[in-house]
Amino acid sequence: MIDPLSANAVVVTGSHNLGYKASYENDENLVIIRDNPRLAQAYAVHVLDVYDHYRFRAVQQELTQQHKPKEDGFLETDDSWLTKWLHETSGRTALAKLFGA
Repeated sequence: MIDPLSANAVVVTGSHNLGYKASYENDENLVIIRDNPRLAQAYAVHVLDVYDHYRFRAVQQELTQQHKPKEDGFLETDDSWLTKWLHETSGRTALAKLFGA
């Protein structure tokens, strides 16, 4: 994705990995979709979801290796985590608007 929060968003997807074999030996595909902000936002949500899933699992594994309870992780037990996503000076307001916050 390139600039998924703008009207000129670009999504590049497909099976092509931009390597030599993909370019010259394999039957790969590459699709470039421009000016479709809703699609770019959907891709952005999915990428954030996958990232957060693996980040959570990595923290849980790290806590296990340190012999700490898994509850000692980075998740807040109240709504204080939301403040940084809604605060105007945080630079994250565009993302907050994307999610309807």
